[in-house]
Amino acid sequence: MVRAHPRVLLLDVPLALLVGLTTWVSLFLAKMPVGGPYGAPWEGGGPPWREPSAPPFAAVDVPPLLGVAVLVLVVAVALRRLRPLAAFLGVVLAAAVLLAWDAPFWPLCFAPALSLLALASTFPPRRYLPWTALLAPVLALGWWSAPEQDTDADRVLAQNATMTTFALVVFAVALLLGTLRRARWLAAQRIRADELRQSADAERLRIAREVHDVVGHSLSVITMQAGVALHVVDRRPDQVEESLRAIRRTGLEAMAELRAAMGVFRDGEVGTAPLAGLDRIPVVVEELRAAGRQVGLEVPDNLGEVSPTIAHAAYRIVQESLTNVGKHAGGAPAEVRLSRDGSTLVVTVADAGPALAHPPEPGHGIAGMSERARGVGGSLDVRAVPEGGVRVTARLPLQGEAGRGSGGGR
Repeated sequence: MVRAHPRVLLLDVPLALLVGLTTWVSLFLAKMPVGGPYGAPWEGGGPPWREPSAPPFAAVDVPPLLGVAVLVLVVAVALRRLRPLAAFLGVVLAAAVLLAWDAPFWPLCFAPALSLLALASTFPPRRYLPWTALLAPVLALGWWSAPEQDTDADRVLAQNATMTTFALVVFAVALLLGTLRRARWLAAQRIRADELRQSADAERLRIAREVHDVVGHSLSVITMQAGVALHVVDRRPDQVEESLRAIRRTGLEAMAELRAAMGVFRDGEVGTAPLAGLDRIPVVVEELRAAGRQVGLEVPDNLGEVSPTIAHAAYRIVQESLTNVGKHAGGAPAEVRLSRDGSTLVVTVADAGPALAHPPEPGHGIAGMSERARGVGGSLDVRAVPEGGVRVTARLPLQGEAGRGSGGGR
């Protein structure tokens, strides 16, 4: 059901007053005697202000009940979008009372039409169509609203038929416009719901990739450090302590990154933690070197300013690529190189692993790195090197979109 904001009264109240004034004036003129000096202009009589010998409107008698009916009509039209059903019932009741007292039907067509428009804009057809049957007795009352002095039966019949046809057309148009308006509103709501769902899915995917990157890299480093500790436990006890400290440090850093990634689920923590960027790449390289891996790093001084989003994507791509080297290249030496090509940041991670007969199969890691690159308007290329190993090349625009990417496994 479509709910209107109370500010619609700013438009509906003046419109209701106009409808009420029109109804009252038409009722007042219709109550003038027909054919006499005070007769209604369309009935052959002259208006009172053209008869200086007669007191103005002395012969016009409008019962107080009709004034109450006009007031109900005004209130109902004013509240039709806030309380559509109650307003429709009020309009039907007021129109029935007015027509029963021979009020002109023509001005009364528009108040029901306005209430029907609000009703169809708010409720589905199965809800509002049964209520429209209440208009049938109102239309029937219109057939008895002709002046009693009019003895031309054919003319009265033609007038009533025209009046009823006109009212039905107006009512049908109002219902059609209201139904179309509600359909547009529902379509907009569905589009909005789809956008929210897609946004939620994208956010869940981003968090899943962040968790995958953090956990995958941290467990890889912890496993290597534990292997080093087991290897030297008898010969170099001091190295065991260093490995344990590295394991502890890696675990604490992983916990901090996980808290930052999962902060979206806690109120007020979205976006409060800074994104890990290029400054974290040397830390990752040092962690792997401490675990006995040979990793080279080349970062020129002319990279210029890199946005946090681009820097974070580059960091995650380097992190995931080095994790994949440990998983799939047997700990072969690796080289990390960052460079600038015009307005593009080029990130290259190559290892000296064994030669591959086929390009590496895309797994969660490669798919995640590709999504990260595309998320900032860049691209990712992963291919086997003929001399041996795999080279990962990411091209990220330095003025790229503020999208979000993530990484996964190879």
